[in-house]
Amino acid sequence: MKRCLALLLTALLLFTFAPAASFGVEQYYIQGAVLQTEGLELTDDGLIAVPFTLEGFAQGQKFLSVQFFVDYNPNNLELVRCDADPLTELNALGSTVEVHPEINDIATETGRQFRYAIAGSSGLSFNEEPLLVLYFRVADGLRYGTQLNLELSGLELSLIPAEEGGLPVSFDGFFGENGSITINPRAKFYDGETLVHSVGYNLGDTSVTEPEVPQHAGYICSWPESYELPINGAVINLIKDPITYVATFVDENNQTVGTVDFTLDDTVEEVLAKAPAVPKKAGYIGNWETFELKAENITVAPVYTRGLYGDADCSGEIAAADAAAVLRFTVRLQDLSELGRLQGDVTAPYDGSPNSADAAQILRWCVRLITEFPIEAED
Repeated sequence: MKRCLALLLTALLLFTFAPAASFGVEQYYIQGAVLQTEGLELTDDGLIAVPFTLEGFAQGQKFLSVQFFVDYNPNNLELVRCDADPLTELNALGSTVEVHPEINDIATETGRQFRYAIAGSSGLSFNEEPLLVLYFRVADGLRYGTQLNLELSGLELSLIPAEEGGLPVSFDGFFGENGSITINPRAKFYDGETLVHSVGYNLGDTSVTEPEVPQHAGYICSWPESYELPINGAVINLIKDPITYVATFVDENNQTVGTVDFTLDDTVEEVLAKAPAVPKKAGYIGNWETFELKAENITVAPVYTRGLYGDADCSGEIAAADAAAVLRFTVRLQDLSELGRLQGDVTAPYDGSPNSADAAQILRWCVRLITEFPIEAED
C-alpha cells in the first residue's frame, strides 16, 4: 500500500503537478518543483560560483523537508564555501524553516556529493533569489578547454503524515538543469589599447609563449618579467621605459646657455618652463626658437625680433605720447610692457630701462631734429 502511494505521488509531480492526495484526515499538496542552476560564473578571486534556485510550492499540514544533491568531480573541483540566507522566505502560513548552509559533502563511488536540506512545518515556498550559492576552486593542472560539470543528482520532497510513527512519503528525482562551464583562460598582451596577442594556458602554468616586443622610438620596451595566470584570464601590458635626452640651449655664438633633460613623455611647455632665460640683445625681443621633442638630443637657438624704436606705448607709431610714457615710467607713475621698455630704450646703455634721455631723443625725432635714434646708428 505504501509503495503504491509513493508511486502515485511521483506520477502527480512528474506529469500533472496537480494537488490531491489523502491520508486519513490529513491533507498535503506538492506543486511542480524545479531545481536549477542560474548560470556558472567566475568570481574576481578565481572561484566558480554556482547559484541554485528552487521554484515551486509545497504544503503539508504537519512537517515537510526538502533536500537536494549535487555531484562533482573532486579531481577538478574543491568545494570551498556555501552561502545561504539564514532563513528562506516563507509562505503566508508562517511556516518555520531551518536552513543548514554549512558545507556537507560526502564521498561517493564516482566522486563527491554535496547535500543540502531545509525543513519546516505546514509548508514551504521559495522566492526568486538563489536558494544558496556554492563556490568551487578549480584544481591546478586543469587543461585549457576542459569542461567542468555539476550534476543535480536528486531532489527529494518529504511530507510526514500526522499519525505518530507514520512513514514519510517522498518523491526522489528532479526536474531541472545541470550546470557546466568550460575553462578557457587566456593571456592577452596589450600595447596600450591595442591587443597584440592572445594565447590560452593551463591552470598552474607560470609562463606562456610571449609575442615579439613592439618597439617605440624613445622608449625601451619589454613585457613584464613575471605575471600571474589566474583562472579568469590575464591581461599583460607592455612596459615602456622612456629614454632621457638633452635639450641644449645656445646663444647667437652657439655657446651653451643651459641644458634641460627630457623624455618623450614630457611636453615642449614643460621643457621651456625649465629652460634658461634668452640672452638679451639690445633693441631686440628674444625668444627660443620653435622646437619639437624627438627621440634624440636637440639644440635650441634664440630668435630675436627688432622692435619699433621710440614706440614706448606700443601703439604702432612714434609720437610725443611715447616720450611722455617714458617720463612717467621714470618717475614710477606708469609701467611699460617688456616690449615698450625695449622700444623706448633708444640710448646707451640699452639695458631695457628707458629714462629721461630716451624721452628727449624721442621728442627730437618727433620734431625732425634727428632722423634716427642712437641705437639705430649702432646697428
